[in-house]
Amino acid sequence: MIFDGGMQVLEVLYYIGVMVAPFVVAETLGYFGNAKFGFWLLVLFMCNSAFGLLRAVLNPNWYVSNALAAGVTPSYTSLIVTKVLSLSVGLLVAWHVGHAAGYI
Repeated sequence: MIFDGGMQVLEVLYYIGVMVAPFVVAETLGYFGNAKFGFWLLVLFMCNSAFGLLRAVLNPNWYVSNALAAGVTPSYTSLIVTKVLSLSVGLLVAWHVGHAAGYI
């Protein structure tokens, strides 16, 4: 099973919100006069997410114990689908934010 009910969808929406929020905050508050602040927060988030997936794959005991502690059934399928979706959206948003920041 790919999705474990509505919680999986909420998790994806949460990560999308976490990725988009820095850009909105940076633009709203005018940090550095452009989107550089939001871009680097997105890069940091995506690196953290990718390294979390790598750690879960390399250390299954860590992943299972953390999933059970969170009250979720451990499933690598749902983990990978969630990470791929969130990183894909993150890359798309980072591309546009990087363009707005003048990096691309």
